[in-house]
Amino acid sequence: MGGKALLSQKKMISRAFFVLLCFFCGIAPFSCKSLDSVVIVPNEGNVMMDNIATEYCTLAESFMTSKKYDSAVEYYKKTESIRGESALLSYKIARAYAMNNKFSAAEPIFEELYQKDSRNTNIMLCLAYVYIKNEKPNKALPLYSKLYNSNPYDAQVLTNYALVLIGQNDLINAERMLNELKAVQPESAEIGKIEKLLKKSEPSDSADSEE
Repeated sequence: MGGKALLSQKKMISRAFFVLLCFFCGIAPFSCKSLDSVVIVPNEGNVMMDNIATEYCTLAESFMTSKKYDSAVEYYKKTESIRGESALLSYKIARAYAMNNKFSAAEPIFEELYQKDSRNTNIMLCLAYVYIKNEKPNKALPLYSKLYNSNPYDAQVLTNYALVLIGQNDLINAERMLNELKAVQPESAEIGKIEKLLKKSEPSDSADSEE
């Protein structure tokens, strides 16, 4: 084959490839010209997943407001599956369990949160309350003692501590907490309840008067 014939063949092959290239670009979902307008978003997949997680969390909050606690837990966990575990999400899941009277499910989560942040007043209050609901006053008592030492003027702490002390038959300290509650929040509706429980728990004098 002569030089001119070989050159002509190469031109034909090049032209054929050019025609094919134009054909495929023409039928492709994005034409070659449209590539000029494509905007590359860094970490686009991560951004999309984070948006989904935000929607899940918003739904969970909405379910909490409407007291649909099972659904709230479900969507908090969906959020967690995308964003990973966090103290805030764990707290919200445990709180949803507690609000739904599922105290056994809430307890280990609050315990883990307490181990990580033993000075957090809110976590201590929640865990102590869950212990009471799970009939574990011996575990609740040291928590309320710690809460009282750091928050001696908190009406909720004084109220709950007094109730736990009554349950443990420590009436002297329970009455002391009651008196402090009266000084801190004299209009508290819990004062009357505690007084009634104290009166019921006092030993009867009838047995001592028998000869």
